Amino acid sequence: MAERIRAELEPIYGWGWTGDKIVGPIRETPAPFAAELDAPLPGPCTGIVVTEGHEFVGMTVDLARRHEEWDGTLNVSVLSDGRIVTEGWALADPAGFSNAWPGRSTAAGSDDSPPGPFR
Repeated sequence: MAERIRAELEPIYGWGWTGDKIVGPIRETPAPFAAELDAPLPGPCTGIVVTEGHEFVGMTVDLARRHEEWDGTLNVSVLSDGRIVTEGWALADPAGFSNAWPGRSTAAGSDDSPPGPFR
């Protein structure tokens, strides 16, 4: 099995988080969580939520960049047994992702970090 990539995700309100597309209501924005992914972001990729005690622990998460230019914002679908439990947006912490920010300098003292809360 290929090595999985850990991602820290911070759900944001956006247009709201929804339940199942047919019967689910708008719900509260979920708490932040970590997922182990099958590919680096900006994706698309699939993973498993690994944050102990989180409402989504053990569930599948599908991630894809929200905007054409990678800014750390993701479309998120959380699934259980192949059925969508909830969907919404999240911000990704790019620090743990390989190739997440092309052109980003890794030199000591560099301030070539992405915009947003993970700066």
